[in-house]
Amino acid sequence: MRRKHIFYLGILFLSCFPFFRGFSQQEATFSQFMFAHQLLNPAYVGSKMYTNATALHRAQWLGFEGAPVTQALAVNGRVQDKQLGWGVHVLNDKIGPIVNTVFNIDGAYHLTLNEKGHQLALGVKMGIHNYNLNADLIRTLTPGDVAFDIGTNFDILPNIGFGLYYHQPKFYMGFSIPRMLSNDRYQISRHGYLVMGGMLSITPAWTIKPNILFKQSEGSPMGFDFSALLIYEDRFWLGPQVRSAVESLFPNDRLGGAYGMMGGIHLNANWSVGYAYSTGLGDLNAAFNTGTHEIILRFDFNIKDLAALRSPRIF
Repeated sequence: MRRKHIFYLGILFLSCFPFFRGFSQQEATFSQFMFAHQLLNPAYVGSKMYTNATALHRAQWLGFEGAPVTQALAVNGRVQDKQLGWGVHVLNDKIGPIVNTVFNIDGAYHLTLNEKGHQLALGVKMGIHNYNLNADLIRTLTPGDVAFDIGTNFDILPNIGFGLYYHQPKFYMGFSIPRMLSNDRYQISRHGYLVMGGMLSITPAWTIKPNILFKQSEGSPMGFDFSALLIYEDRFWLGPQVRSAVESLFPNDRLGGAYGMMGGIHLNANWSVGYAYSTGLGDLNAAFNTGTHEIILRFDFNIKDLAALRSPRIF
């Protein structure tokens, strides 16, 4: 029965992807997405029976002037004795003179499928997108170049999104469209995300956690992030990551991509910290930047027994 559930859910989630045609890095993404599902999928909120807060900082292409810098803070929890989850998160993404700030409220309903901890959640995301252009940072050869005149330096755009999230103690799968409303003026298009991962026990002490994230939107080839984390005693993790386009599988100079490593530790029953590093390909990339660095810090409220968390906490 468990395999049948996963098979039908996989068909359901994959059937959503024909609505999109490609992937681009228009929305901020993180290497350590497997520890911050809420940023992409509102159905994740409330998947744990406790409240947790996650903070991330990502500095991309360090050393390159105007390179993307992104911060995010997310909090979510479960309504006591209810099947409802709640969450809020703020994301700040700066690229050159453009600063995008997003504030979202997330809600989810969790349906229990059986007594073994299998659950399916439906989530909704509502928020606002603040677009801010600092025109003072733009220098053109022609003063007053109309190509850089967008009419306003500040704008607020409402948006709404949805997600599906299936999870059990050793497997998860989710599909989401965080922002349903597109905007041609600011080149905002819908992005679809399909994420899945699991826990594979090697010995009582060692576990492998593979994770894959597919990203798709109009205008670019579908991309993916894949990682395989080796976990020791449910406390330490370390593993490689690759980001590329589906059509090439491996990063290349034409379609881009990156290789990376990540690691982390549960400091105690409440605090966890992780770090990820990735770098692109080619001599040009090495000459102008020193790669991408990302730090994650997570706090779980009201958790006293680390052993009680086990593999579910990794999700």
